[in-house]
Amino acid sequence: MPSTTLRAIRTLAACAVVLATTIGFVAASSISSAGQAQEAIVSVNLGGLLSGLEETSRIRARLNAMAEDIRAYNDAKQAEIKAMQAELEPLEVGAPAHTALQEKLLTAAADLRAQMEVKTGLRDIEESKQYLHLYKKVVEAAEQLALQAGYDFILLDDTDIQFQGGAPQQTLAQLFTRRLIYANPDRDVTEELKTRMNNAFLTGASQ
Repeated sequence: MPSTTLRAIRTLAACAVVLATTIGFVAASSISSAGQAQEAIVSVNLGGLLSGLEETSRIRARLNAMAEDIRAYNDAKQAEIKAMQAELEPLEVGAPAHTALQEKLLTAAADLRAQMEVKTGLRDIEESKQYLHLYKKVVEAAEQLALQAGYDFILLDDTDIQFQGGAPQQTLAQLFTRRLIYANPDRDVTEELKTRMNNAFLTGASQ
Protein backbone atom coordinates (compact mmCIF):
# COMPACT_ATOMS: atom_id res chain seq x y z
CA MET A 1 0.00 0.00 0.00
CA PRO A 2 1.43 3.46 -0.92
CA SER A 3 2.92 5.41 1.99
CA THR A 4 0.65 8.38 1.24
CA THR A 5 -2.42 6.21 1.67
CA LEU A 6 -1.06 4.71 4.90
CA ARG A 7 -0.41 8.17 6.32
CA ALA A 8 -3.90 9.24 5.34
CA ILE A 9 -5.43 6.18 7.07
CA ARG A 10 -3.37 6.78 10.21
CA THR A 11 -4.40 10.44 10.25
CA LEU A 12 -8.06 9.50 9.81
CA ALA A 13 -7.83 6.90 12.59
CA ALA A 14 -6.13 9.31 14.99
CA CYS A 15 -8.66 12.03 14.32
CA ALA A 16 -11.49 9.54 14.73
CA VAL A 17 -10.20 8.67 18.19
CA VAL A 18 -10.02 12.34 19.14
CA LEU A 19 -13.50 12.93 17.71
CA ALA A 20 -14.95 9.97 19.56
CA THR A 21 -13.38 11.16 22.81
CA THR A 22 -14.75 14.67 22.25
CA ILE A 23 -18.25 13.37 21.47
CA GLY A 24 -18.15 11.23 24.58
CA PHE A 25 -17.12 14.21 26.68
CA VAL A 26 -19.86 16.42 25.23
CA ALA A 27 -22.45 13.69 25.71
CA ALA A 28 -21.39 13.17 29.31
CA SER A 29 -21.37 16.89 30.07
CA SER A 30 -24.87 17.34 28.66
CA ILE A 31 -26.39 14.92 31.19
CA SER A 32 -27.98 17.03 33.85
CA SER A 33 -27.39 16.35 37.52
CA ALA A 34 -30.06 16.91 40.14
CA GLY A 35 -30.90 20.60 40.25
CA GLN A 36 -28.86 21.43 37.12
CA ALA A 37 -30.43 22.49 33.83
CA GLN A 38 -29.24 21.04 30.54
CA GLU A 39 -27.55 23.36 28.09
CA ALA A 40 -29.92 24.62 25.39
CA ILE A 41 -28.30 23.97 21.99
CA VAL A 42 -29.91 24.73 18.63
CA SER A 43 -28.59 24.92 15.08
CA VAL A 44 -28.81 27.19 12.03
CA ASN A 45 -28.31 26.26 8.39
CA LEU A 46 -26.29 29.25 7.20
CA GLY A 47 -26.77 28.54 3.50
CA GLY A 48 -30.52 28.24 3.87
CA LEU A 49 -30.62 31.33 6.05
CA LEU A 50 -28.66 33.56 3.68
CA SER A 51 -30.56 32.40 0.61
CA GLY A 52 -33.86 33.36 2.24
CA LEU A 53 -32.91 36.81 3.50
CA GLU A 54 -34.37 39.93 1.91
CA GLU A 55 -31.01 41.64 2.33
CA THR A 56 -29.31 38.88 0.36
CA SER A 57 -31.61 39.67 -2.56
CA ARG A 58 -30.63 43.32 -2.33
CA ILE A 59 -26.95 42.44 -2.29
CA ARG A 60 -27.32 40.14 -5.29
CA ALA A 61 -29.19 42.85 -7.23
CA ARG A 62 -26.42 45.35 -6.52
CA LEU A 63 -23.68 42.90 -7.52
CA ASN A 64 -25.57 41.92 -10.67
CA ALA A 65 -25.88 45.60 -11.60
CA MET A 66 -22.13 46.03 -11.16
CA ALA A 67 -21.50 42.96 -13.32
CA GLU A 68 -23.83 44.32 -15.99
CA ASP A 69 -21.97 47.64 -15.99
CA ILE A 70 -18.70 45.75 -16.46
CA ARG A 71 -20.14 43.75 -19.35
CA ALA A 72 -21.48 46.91 -21.00
CA TYR A 73 -18.11 48.62 -20.65
CA ASN A 74 -16.34 45.58 -22.12
CA ASP A 75 -18.77 45.34 -25.04
CA ALA A 76 -18.38 49.03 -25.87
CA LYS A 77 -14.58 48.89 -25.81
CA GLN A 78 -14.54 45.65 -27.79
CA ALA A 79 -16.67 47.35 -30.45
CA GLU A 80 -14.17 50.23 -30.62
CA ILE A 81 -11.28 47.80 -30.99
CA LYS A 82 -13.04 45.87 -33.76
CA ALA A 83 -13.71 49.13 -35.58
CA MET A 84 -10.01 50.00 -35.39
CA GLN A 85 -9.10 46.52 -36.65
CA ALA A 86 -11.41 46.97 -39.63
CA GLU A 87 -9.86 50.37 -40.32
CA LEU A 88 -6.37 48.91 -40.07
CA GLU A 89 -6.83 46.05 -42.56
CA PRO A 90 -6.79 48.06 -45.83
CA LEU A 91 -3.78 50.17 -44.77
CA GLU A 92 -0.33 49.32 -46.11
CA VAL A 93 1.84 47.58 -43.52
CA GLY A 94 4.70 49.86 -42.49
CA ALA A 95 3.01 53.01 -43.69
CA PRO A 96 2.85 55.84 -41.10
CA ALA A 97 -0.92 55.64 -40.92
CA HIS A 98 -0.79 51.85 -40.38
CA THR A 99 1.87 52.15 -37.67
CA ALA A 100 0.03 54.90 -35.82
CA LEU A 101 -3.29 53.06 -35.87
CA GLN A 102 -1.65 49.79 -34.87
CA GLU A 103 -0.09 51.46 -31.82
CA LYS A 104 -3.46 52.96 -30.93
CA LEU A 105 -5.09 49.54 -31.29
CA LEU A 106 -2.52 47.83 -29.08
CA THR A 107 -2.85 50.56 -26.47
CA ALA A 108 -6.65 50.27 -26.47
CA ALA A 109 -6.47 46.47 -26.05
CA ALA A 110 -3.96 46.75 -23.18
CA ASP A 111 -6.05 49.45 -21.50
CA LEU A 112 -9.17 47.30 -21.76
CA ARG A 113 -7.46 44.34 -20.12
CA ALA A 114 -6.22 46.54 -17.29
CA GLN A 115 -9.59 48.21 -16.78
CA MET A 116 -11.43 44.89 -16.78
CA GLU A 117 -9.05 43.51 -14.16
CA VAL A 118 -9.57 46.57 -11.96
CA LYS A 119 -13.35 46.63 -12.37
CA THR A 120 -13.69 42.89 -11.74
CA GLY A 121 -11.43 43.14 -8.69
CA LEU A 122 -13.47 46.00 -7.25
CA ARG A 123 -16.67 43.99 -7.73
CA ASP A 124 -15.13 41.00 -5.95
CA ILE A 125 -14.04 43.22 -3.07
CA GLU A 126 -17.53 44.69 -2.83
CA GLU A 127 -19.07 41.19 -2.77
CA SER A 128 -16.77 40.12 0.06
CA LYS A 129 -17.53 43.28 2.05
CA GLN A 130 -21.27 42.86 1.62
CA TYR A 131 -21.35 39.23 2.73
CA LEU A 132 -19.00 39.83 5.66
CA HIS A 133 -21.28 42.68 6.76
CA LEU A 134 -24.31 40.41 6.38
CA TYR A 135 -22.63 37.64 8.39
CA LYS A 136 -21.98 40.15 11.18
CA LYS A 137 -25.72 40.87 11.22
CA VAL A 138 -26.44 37.13 11.40
CA VAL A 139 -24.21 36.87 14.46
CA GLU A 140 -25.90 39.86 16.10
CA ALA A 141 -29.39 38.52 15.34
CA ALA A 142 -28.43 35.07 16.61
CA GLU A 143 -27.16 36.60 19.84
CA GLN A 144 -30.43 38.47 20.35
CA LEU A 145 -32.42 35.31 19.63
CA ALA A 146 -30.31 33.29 22.06
CA LEU A 147 -30.72 35.85 24.83
CA GLN A 148 -34.47 36.07 24.37
CA ALA A 149 -35.10 32.33 23.93
CA GLY A 150 -32.60 31.16 26.51
CA TYR A 151 -30.26 29.31 24.15
CA ASP A 152 -26.73 28.66 25.36
CA PHE A 153 -25.32 27.77 21.94
CA ILE A 154 -26.38 28.30 18.33
CA LEU A 155 -24.29 26.05 16.07
CA LEU A 156 -23.81 26.22 12.31
CA ASP A 157 -25.36 23.13 10.73
CA ASP A 158 -23.14 22.04 7.82
CA THR A 159 -24.40 18.48 7.56
CA ASP A 160 -25.98 19.02 4.14
CA ILE A 161 -22.86 20.44 2.44
CA GLN A 162 -21.75 18.08 -0.31
CA PHE A 163 -18.17 16.81 -0.41
CA GLN A 164 -16.07 17.79 -3.40
CA GLY A 165 -13.89 15.22 -5.15
CA GLY A 166 -10.13 15.54 -4.99
CA ALA A 167 -6.93 14.11 -3.59
CA PRO A 168 -7.04 12.13 -0.32
CA GLN A 169 -5.56 15.08 1.58
CA GLN A 170 -8.33 17.36 0.28
CA THR A 171 -10.99 14.82 1.22
CA LEU A 172 -9.57 14.52 4.75
CA ALA A 173 -9.46 18.30 5.05
CA GLN A 174 -13.15 18.46 4.11
CA LEU A 175 -13.97 15.75 6.65
CA PHE A 176 -12.25 17.40 9.59
CA THR A 177 -13.45 20.94 8.94
CA ARG A 178 -17.06 19.81 9.43
CA ARG A 179 -18.63 21.07 12.65
CA LEU A 180 -21.60 18.73 12.96
CA ILE A 181 -22.21 15.09 12.06
CA TYR A 182 -25.88 15.16 12.99
CA ALA A 183 -28.34 17.93 13.82
CA ASN A 184 -31.83 17.29 15.12
CA PRO A 185 -34.21 19.11 12.75
CA ASP A 186 -36.48 19.84 15.70
CA ARG A 187 -33.67 21.97 17.14
CA ASP A 188 -33.18 24.00 13.96
CA VAL A 189 -33.99 27.71 14.34
CA THR A 190 -33.10 28.81 10.79
CA GLU A 191 -36.64 29.89 9.92
CA GLU A 192 -37.05 31.74 13.19
CA LEU A 193 -33.80 33.63 12.65
CA LYS A 194 -34.67 34.30 9.00
CA THR A 195 -38.05 35.80 9.96
CA ARG A 196 -36.45 37.92 12.64
CA MET A 197 -33.79 39.31 10.27
CA ASN A 198 -36.23 39.90 7.40
CA ASN A 199 -38.63 41.79 9.66
CA ALA A 200 -35.77 43.96 10.91
CA PHE A 201 -34.59 44.63 7.35
CA LEU A 202 -38.05 45.48 5.99
CA THR A 203 -38.77 47.85 8.87
CA GLY A 204 -35.42 49.57 8.42
CA ALA A 205 -34.11 48.47 11.82
CA SER A 206 -31.18 46.63 10.20
CA GLN A 207 -28.94 48.82 8.04
